[in-house]
Amino acid sequence: MPADWIKTGAFGPYFGALNPLEKWRAAQSPFSGHADLRAWLILILALLGILAAAALAMLAYSHFRQRMHRREFHGHAEELGLSGTERRLLLALAKASGLKRPSSVFTMAGAFERGASRLLESKRLAAMPDQQRQEAVALLGRLREKLGFENAPESREATSISFGSVAAGKVVSIFRRHLQDYFDAAVAASTPGGSGLEVKPERPIRCEPGETWQIRYDQEGLLWESDASVVKQARGRVILKLIGTARCINRRRFARTPTMKPAAVAVFPFLEGAADAGPQVFVPAAVTEIAGPGLRLEAPVEVRAGERVLLRVQSADGRTLQGLALVRRATPGANGMTDLAVEMVGLSTSEVAELIRETNRAIKPAEAEQAPVATEKG
Repeated sequence: MPADWIKTGAFGPYFGALNPLEKWRAAQSPFSGHADLRAWLILILALLGILAAAALAMLAYSHFRQRMHRREFHGHAEELGLSGTERRLLLALAKASGLKRPSSVFTMAGAFERGASRLLESKRLAAMPDQQRQEAVALLGRLREKLGFENAPESREATSISFGSVAAGKVVSIFRRHLQDYFDAAVAASTPGGSGLEVKPERPIRCEPGETWQIRYDQEGLLWESDASVVKQARGRVILKLIGTARCINRRRFARTPTMKPAAVAVFPFLEGAADAGPQVFVPAAVTEIAGPGLRLEAPVEVRAGERVLLRVQSADGRTLQGLALVRRATPGANGMTDLAVEMVGLSTSEVAELIRETNRAIKPAEAEQAPVATEKG
């Protein structure tokens, strides 16, 4: 029995000599006569074996998946000719962005910029010496170029706004995110298309090609922001290449102001119906409401939401404002007229500022017309 078996084991000396019957009982298994206990022990061991096998299978699958992801990542890196240093940085960037498949970083501009932002703000980068930190930032810029993300993260949609030309002498604010450094700079020159700037910082700085800066400047009460990449530094000036589109960071709804301005509209389809189609024909229209780049007008045209029109509007000072507009809404009206809500597209920040000025000019006559009515109601 179990008690006799214990007496013959490690604790035997404490129990003294056994008689022949006790020795025979002790020679038996301690679990003899306990079939239920053996059954439970076998079941527990079986369950532990199954769990161990499942854990090993999951671990093996995880290693297999990681090998596949690494193989896929290095395959893309090989196609682009990335160096070992570039691959390590890109892997760290993919991990920082939270991607489960590192190879997705080759096609996802948003994930690339998210990971780059987290790396630039990391304590590890901040603890590096200035030279190493600048080399890492420059390497990040070269990776962005090799992956074709030079215009990330903003996509060039129809309604995007370009930074536009900035007048020489205009003061802009600059933020170097990786160094947490703010300073002002005067614009020395601006490319006609608004794709680049040459600035003179207010204090001496040292920068490397490939660094990504944020530029902000005020125009007509709106604060615009754009990303820019350092091209080179020479003679105390920095040449920048603007990236993506301008963002209005204090965006507010433009005041919707009723007005009555003469205009002309021409339908501008993507494909003409006839091979010998002539130039677009403008028809008279009237702008009935203005809100910055958004206008409402009445015109004898048949268009649908999503189509484009060419628009000419006479400003308050007699000039003609013209450009491409996207139809947001089209409602058939009386006498063959259509009530259109359109948005001017492909604008620069200076052109948006001009439309804001036109909106502000329309507000004063509208307030003057409403004043007598308000007096009568009072």
